[in-house]
Amino acid sequence: MKSPAKNRISWMLCACIAWVSASAIFFATQSAAQSTNQRTSVSKSGSVDLILDRYANAVGGLSAWKKSTTRVVKGNVELSPPTMTGKVELYQAAPDKMFFRMTVPRLGIAWVLVNGDAGWQKDFGSEPRRLSGNELSDAKIDADFYKEVELRRLYSRMEYGGTAIVDSKSADMVRAFTAAGQSHTLYFDQDTGLLVREDFVSITAHGPETVHTLFSDYRDLKDAGIKYPFSVKQVNQRAIQTLHFEDVLHNITVDNSLFTPPAH
Repeated sequence: MKSPAKNRISWMLCACIAWVSASAIFFATQSAAQSTNQRTSVSKSGSVDLILDRYANAVGGLSAWKKSTTRVVKGNVELSPPTMTGKVELYQAAPDKMFFRMTVPRLGIAWVLVNGDAGWQKDFGSEPRRLSGNELSDAKIDADFYKEVELRRLYSRMEYGGTAIVDSKSADMVRAFTAAGQSHTLYFDQDTGLLVREDFVSITAHGPETVHTLFSDYRDLKDAGIKYPFSVKQVNQRAIQTLHFEDVLHNITVDNSLFTPPAH
């Protein structure tokens, strides 16, 4: 079963599942809301640097993030339609190692692996393949351990995009462009400074598809001194998948063999 691919936590979601039917209601509603509520005037927080600095501080600040070198995240995933549930695991080691695995009983196991400048992906029902081009570029952004507090380093260009309404609240938009030419739109809540949504275009077997990723349920992780979203919902024209994290642990032992490239 072939899957699309893409970016950050949202890329990891999209890379591990193949969509099989239509789910356009949410997509149309979100697009209409953005069109209706987007303002043409620049908000008072319209400086990209100000927005990014505020976000970094909102999630705990650079110094707190730099105190961690490993991360283990475990939780559940719900896919629809048709409705299916499974488990997800994320293992990361600074500065650029990541292994994300999704296990769904009716589909099997899919995963994404990044180790430095190289990456691999296994879709449901297929053999592992090496990533290249835009897929690899976006996977490396996912794998960057400190990306939340160093977004400027990961994108070649960033510009202010105005304001929009996300979940009935005002948000500042930042358009970010990778060195490979990919464009992502990031939405930061004007009240909290937190990243609440990300949009990007995924190139799939069905053609280009706009994907919306919504981040919520940010919680304080006292062991690490940072904030982390415990709920991530991703929507495209055909389906919805939602991750609910149960455990997010830092500075614990991570088996380095998880980041070993597949034998073939």
